[in-house]
Amino acid sequence: MRKILFLPVFLFLLSGCLDKNEFASVLSTDPLSKKGEIFIAEDGEEYWMGCENSYCYGFSAGAPESTKTLQNLAIPANLPVAFDLSGFLPEVGNQGRLGSCTAWATTYYGRSLLFNYNERNARTQSIRLSPSYIYNQITQGECKGTSIARSLQLLVDEGASEWEVFPYQSTGCNLQPDAEQRENASNFKMKDFKLLSGENMVAEVKTLITLGNPVVVAMGLDPEFGKKDELGLSAYRPHQVVKEKIFGAHAMLVVGYSDQYQAFKLVNSWGEGWGDGGFVWVDYEAFENVFDLQNPFRVLCQAMVVMN
Repeated sequence: MRKILFLPVFLFLLSGCLDKNEFASVLSTDPLSKKGEIFIAEDGEEYWMGCENSYCYGFSAGAPESTKTLQNLAIPANLPVAFDLSGFLPEVGNQGRLGSCTAWATTYYGRSLLFNYNERNARTQSIRLSPSYIYNQITQGECKGTSIARSLQLLVDEGASEWEVFPYQSTGCNLQPDAEQRENASNFKMKDFKLLSGENMVAEVKTLITLGNPVVVAMGLDPEFGKKDELGLSAYRPHQVVKEKIFGAHAMLVVGYSDQYQAFKLVNSWGEGWGDGGFVWVDYEAFENVFDLQNPFRVLCQAMVVMN
């Protein structure tokens, strides 16, 4: 499948969570509906996603030779059976009724975790970076879904303000950072990010987690997402995915894994009352055979690692 990717659509493949205009121009989809923005749980509870109706039917990766694609990652012969970076996260938050999942996954969780991990011996208190700093600049008052790549690039170029300096705007996205907030953000610039190629994904993601590098993913969600499994975990286990039942794509951060559970641990942005205290376990199989059109559990759209 990777051989059919063309450079003219490279920016589309970088998008992960596209806004409605980008997605419509590439795929000519039907007009967006409320269903494409919201995940509806079994009990009827609604949870905002942030990729609008942009579920990508398959895995999007950059060209293998691209400098933005992770290459030559050394996989240890004996990876730990489990690893967890969630202790370096800020408290679980809730994006509310805004399509800001990407800013939460990349900024509030991803960049905050990376900073806290790298400064763990120098600081006694963890920082939390504001999703609104990134989200508001990209959306400019039109509170739509945003792309992972664009959010990460802004973190490289500008960083993000601390929450206390630029609080999350839970009811809109019009406020823009001032000079003082931009100065604060410059202290938290990120060095780089890379796309995962889609090859050897389980081992690559495990390795990155053990190195302290969380992975941002875009994932298509259907009604099976977050259901309790046989182990009593809120999970996303293998099943036959039906395109028509996909609510849309949602951005989250991979922060751990467990061979016992055969799953990765992801932090969500729907509050502590959802899932396992705000976390969900996604089966390893979601990260395997991502280019196989016959794979029944094709829910992973994209994966990028944050680096410092």
